[in-house]
Amino acid sequence: MSDPLLKLIDINKKYNITGFKIPALDEVSLEIYQGDRIFLYGQNGSGKSSLINVINGLVKPDSGKIILNGKNITDQSSYRRAEKIATINQKIEKGTFSHLTVEENIILAKNRTRGRKFIRRKPALSNKIVKSLPWLNNRLNQKVLSLSGGERQGLAILMGIIENSEILLLDEFTQALDFRVSEALIKLVHKIIIQNNMTTIIVTHNLEVGLRMGTRIIIQHSGKIIDDEPITKYINKNDVKRLAFYG
Repeated sequence: MSDPLLKLIDINKKYNITGFKIPALDEVSLEIYQGDRIFLYGQNGSGKSSLINVINGLVKPDSGKIILNGKNITDQSSYRRAEKIATINQKIEKGTFSHLTVEENIILAKNRTRGRKFIRRKPALSNKIVKSLPWLNNRLNQKVLSLSGGERQGLAILMGIIENSEILLLDEFTQALDFRVSEALIKLVHKIIIQNNMTTIIVTHNLEVGLRMGTRIIIQHSGKIIDDEPITKYINKNDVKRLAFYG
């Protein structure tokens, strides 16, 4: 087997809440390989968002190590990690710039890996990922603020993966959308992930979506990883009922 793309070693994180130290992550160790599509599942407060934010650098662990492609990135800023790790969450206003046009947002995303140098040029619309959003060509000069929730979330996902991010983190990315828009976006994202063999971590309370999109399931409970299995383990009704207990 090849070396893991991402490795977490003995990650601990506690939050100080009204004078008490509450563990969010408790000795979490995890290996993620290229092409893994991980369905991260658990109840509210189980540590899922903390794990996502430790990976993308928004939260610094109290102890432990984070290794990406053999490099220790534990102390690396979230800004630097964004060159390799894209995060899309349920807050539609995040991930895009409402006062800029669709085209300007794409340019910013394409320049993400070039440091602070801003290159204003027309994006390469031949890019197969850009083409996956059919409404894009007619709205390049439109302000993002005028887009619908689904369109804006679709743009945020495009911005996250247009420069071939190594890891895509999807944290309840359709929760704020209605069912029709949510279902269309899930199908689009699933197609893009498979076509590009993207390493992805999917956080969702929707069992059907997680089981459909994932190839591997990790269950968290009280800050610990209590199960890590191929998604095929949960293919019959009894297994899914047991899984529902943790959500």
